[in-house]
Amino acid sequence: MESQLGCALLDGIFFPGTTGCDDPSIDRNGDGIPDECETGACCLQDEGHFFFPCLDPVTKAECEARGGWFEGPDTRCEFVNCGACCNFSPPPDNFCEYVGMVTCGSRGSPWGYGGVGSICPDLCLISGNSTCLTSAPIFDLPTTIMGSTMWGGVDEDAPECGPPIESDGVWYIIVNAPGSEITASLCSDASFDTRISVYCGPCSDLACLAGDDDGCIETGRSTVTWCAQAGSTYRILVHGAFGEVGDFTLQVDEGPPCEDAIECSCLGDLDGDCMVGVKDLLILLGNWGLCGDCNDCPADLDGDCSVGVKDLLILLGNWG
Repeated sequence: MESQLGCALLDGIFFPGTTGCDDPSIDRNGDGIPDECETGACCLQDEGHFFFPCLDPVTKAECEARGGWFEGPDTRCEFVNCGACCNFSPPPDNFCEYVGMVTCGSRGSPWGYGGVGSICPDLCLISGNSTCLTSAPIFDLPTTIMGSTMWGGVDEDAPECGPPIESDGVWYIIVNAPGSEITASLCSDASFDTRISVYCGPCSDLACLAGDDDGCIETGRSTVTWCAQAGSTYRILVHGAFGEVGDFTLQVDEGPPCEDAIECSCLGDLDGDCMVGVKDLLILLGNWGLCGDCNDCPADLDGDCSVGVKDLLILLGNWG
């Protein structure tokens, strides 16, 4: 007879033929219970009980049939601490799995654990964005990013913005921002003493908008909120205090509309006539491709050392 153990916890869904409980010969640990009938905790990002997504007791087959991660026989949700486990490899291998804390920790580098109850983010990023010119793009808000500064670097060309820049850091760029408040927060999780700085303008002429060290009331981590100008580009530098580095979760959210945005520049006005129009479009198209000098490439509106589709979209977004 097929086992229906855990059926009630799985919303009444039973998976016939998946448990193998009618075959007592499969008992590798010799405890008298077939392996496929051993029950334990199942980490499920989208459903569960207690205060974080997890189910117990269920069999491995039942857990996998729901798309979960089986933590092993006799494990229980209140002890395995299910959470996001990010692989910080370069794309496309920078994926996330929802597993227990010990499971994630046992994988070692380049995996990082986001904390109990943390949800897999939109992006797992660490490499390739240690300078302003190599900022990792953020196109949509809200966005959650799990990252690390452990393989970053100190961008010596960046001006101080709020707290001093004295640790390795990583950069992100918000492309075509909404005309509203934007909050960039490290409050939810970080393994080190964080700092955060926000700039606008090209990498060759960064203007400081806001910076923070310990603005998160409960955790003492870093958070900044500013009024964004619609269509503008903003750069976020995540760094640490006193040389500290580590893993973090960056949450970038769009807030209510605002009218007191600091006008950093008229992004897309390449001919200097205080408007964005056909002349500017022709200048951008005439500079299409890689920049000869990354620090002197006005048509490179997103700061990636090339003029392409993203720059065209930024220019069109600021038309007028």
